[in-house]
Amino acid sequence: MNDKLDPISSPASVSSDLNERLAGESDSTSRASMQPAPSVATEAAPEIALDQLRGADQLVIRTLNNTYTFLVNDPVKRNGLLSGGVIGNDPVQAVLVAAPAKHGHRLRAGGKACFYVTSGADLKRVTTSVITHLIHRRAGRSDS
Repeated sequence: MNDKLDPISSPASVSSDLNERLAGESDSTSRASMQPAPSVATEAAPEIALDQLRGADQLVIRTLNNTYTFLVNDPVKRNGLLSGGVIGNDPVQAVLVAAPAKHGHRLRAGGKACFYVTSGADLKRVTTSVITHLIHRRAGRSDS
């Protein structure tokens, strides 16, 4: 099964925000705040507990067909910026849900990820193909 979504575009501000956050990781200083970027621990994981996410955590989700990147903005609501796969390179606002529901609040290799993506006034669901690999880049501080 292929990943599914009708093409959508995102506001330039979303793309700019993501670029500023990612730039902070590479040069250790966030351009938006000029404060040192939080330390980042990267770990490959067979599963990720969604209730343990922190603000600024980054998830890399590799599927049979694509690779997605999700940058957590609000860990309680599981809201963040999604790019890659059928979304393309321009990040969009999305909410992450693990699928199927029997996995509870965990994203697992062998399962699928479901994202609810905003497109103007519309809400679209994106379901990935089977997840083959997960990487959790954990931010060094908790924003929740």
